[in-house]
Amino acid sequence: MTPFPATPWACRPVGEVCIPTESVGPSRTPDSPFRYVDISSVSNERFEITHARELPGSDAPSRARRRIRTGDVIVATTRPGLRSIARVTAELDGQVCSTGFCVLRPGPEVLTDWVFYGALSDDFVGQLTSKMRGATYPGVSDRDVLTSVLPIPPLAEQRRIVARIRECTERIDEARRLRQASLAEAAALAQAARFEAFGVSARRAPLASLIATGPDNGLYKHSKHYGTGTPILRINNFGCGDVLRGGIVLKRVRLDPGEGEHFLLRSGDIVVNRVNGSLDVVGKACLIASLDEDTVFESNMMRFAPDARKADPRYVLHFLASPQCREQIRQKARVIQQASINQKDVCGLEIPVPGLAEQRRIADSLDVTVECAARLLAELDDGQSELDPLRAAVLRKAFAGEL
Repeated sequence: MTPFPATPWACRPVGEVCIPTESVGPSRTPDSPFRYVDISSVSNERFEITHARELPGSDAPSRARRRIRTGDVIVATTRPGLRSIARVTAELDGQVCSTGFCVLRPGPEVLTDWVFYGALSDDFVGQLTSKMRGATYPGVSDRDVLTSVLPIPPLAEQRRIVARIRECTERIDEARRLRQASLAEAAALAQAARFEAFGVSARRAPLASLIATGPDNGLYKHSKHYGTGTPILRINNFGCGDVLRGGIVLKRVRLDPGEGEHFLLRSGDIVVNRVNGSLDVVGKACLIASLDEDTVFESNMMRFAPDARKADPRYVLHFLASPQCREQIRQKARVIQQASINQKDVCGLEIPVPGLAEQRRIADSLDVTVECAARLLAELDDGQSELDPLRAAVLRKAFAGEL
């Protein structure tokens, strides 16, 4: 396939319009600090160098070999389709990047921004991905990058088009920022409603006083037993405050006869995560409404059933997801190698206990708010993904001479 098929300008290898760069050996000056740019330093969403580690020369990684200068464009050669591409700004002039980048230093015939936007274009990236080699870390060589072509119009035309690209991409970025702000507000909507609902004055009691059965911890099985058999609920199958109604894909585990009976989940059960590497995940809970078949739950969770004479299970679930409860869990959690809570911690959570009718009213209201927030999040997320092709469309028109 011919790259840039619609361009009105002659295409030339990028290596012909860029000038040579230099290698460097920071370890030769062990006491001199330098700033190091590796693949993790570059955002492939913002196409910027977002951070650079400061290291003494004595700690220089073996791949810290490439000098970078203001105006250089760095292109990651591993998985080039991910577009880890960025311009080098003045604060990193003279610093060092990894050999995992090809450094493009524009010569007098091209602008930095022309090379940068060209490297981001589908046509340029397509040239690189067609040359990839390797299975575990598919990538290209510097030579592959330097022999890939870009259209090269006169400098005046480059300046005009680059200005138009900037104008268009700034509008796209602003739309993305506004959508991200809206996503954050939508995500906070449910928690704000829960905070208000559980902030009212009401008689408080330990959660243990509302539990009919449990808590009990889940089933432990070695990973070698996973693959076929009985569905097993794991912590990555639900979010905090979810109601599970079937239709979810679960891993399966082989059980001995009768082994899983004690761990079967039933409608009305509440499952709580009890241990995790992240404190934010400890205590997240879901309510079992229905499941497609008999299902057990994993050992890093506990399960209990609220007493239907005293508590609406939905009310208890909303409480467990509320900011007030999350704060209690943070205070109770122990953090050693992982954060954890135990059955006593959960039983001791202080929950407001209005009458059953009031619990149902609160749960009904929160159900509506949570559902609205989820719909709004889904709509905003769809809109966010619609912005992604716009940048590619702008670059396609730019390099076709239509911008």
